[in-house]
Amino acid sequence: MSRIVESFEDLVRRSLFRELAITLAHALKAGSLGGKHRDPFDRILIAQAQAKPAIIVTANPVFRHYNIPVIWDAASASASP
Repeated sequence: MSRIVESFEDLVRRSLFRELAITLAHALKAGSLGGKHRDPFDRILIAQAQAKPAIIVTANPVFRHYNIPVIWDAASASASP
């Protein structure tokens, strides 16, 4: 087992991240999202970000199309000096 896997829970706790359960409301929202992006995990993240609200940290530019706050994406990363 890798070191990061062994210490993952401690790393998450020290980073002040919190677990976010997938609720029925999240699943229903994910299923009703428009757009051509069909990745189910991404759709759950989008639904959670819209419901919470929560901020997404990603390099995937597709998240920009769903009216959610994104800290970092491929478009902004490529625009940086």
